[in-house]
Amino acid sequence: MTSRRFVLITHRWIGLSTSIILVIAGATGAVLAVPGPDLLRRAASRLHETLALGSVGNMIVLTATGAAIVLQLGGVWLWWKRKSFAVRLSAGWRRMVIDLHHSAGALGLVLMLVLAVTGVGMTMIAPGPARRLFVDLHTAREYALPVKLLYALGSLGFLVQGVTGVLMWWRPRPGR
Repeated sequence: MTSRRFVLITHRWIGLSTSIILVIAGATGAVLAVPGPDLLRRAASRLHETLALGSVGNMIVLTATGAAIVLQLGGVWLWWKRKSFAVRLSAGWRRMVIDLHHSAGALGLVLMLVLAVTGVGMTMIAPGPARRLFVDLHTAREYALPVKLLYALGSLGFLVQGVTGVLMWWRPRPGR
């Protein structure tokens, strides 16, 4: 088995097994990045951090976020061969989904990687200046609205990647 094939298979299985968590974290992260009603933000925060499952949910989110780092690094390695940002809308829904997955991943790589690394890092670093830096980089709370909107887009990258990744796996059978 070639290294590319190994990375592809690993990327697919890790992505499939973590996609729902990353979709939830991405959608709620986008809500948390921009100002909004307190009730919505509290609900989004609870889902974002623990899936509303307490400490077990926190471990699930932490594991999926660590997996996201592996997915992003493997994804850029797989993307590097073609290096394309095109989304061909006229090539059929399947090709469009694949192109969107590849393009969104490559374009959002840096911001999604920052979000994932700081998400994992702020749970692993003891309270102090380093942790404060990780929290600030992860939440964008101290930044201006345009930066918060950029963070919201980066967070939505996880949603796009999760949904398009699962759709890439799905192959409808004729006659069903």
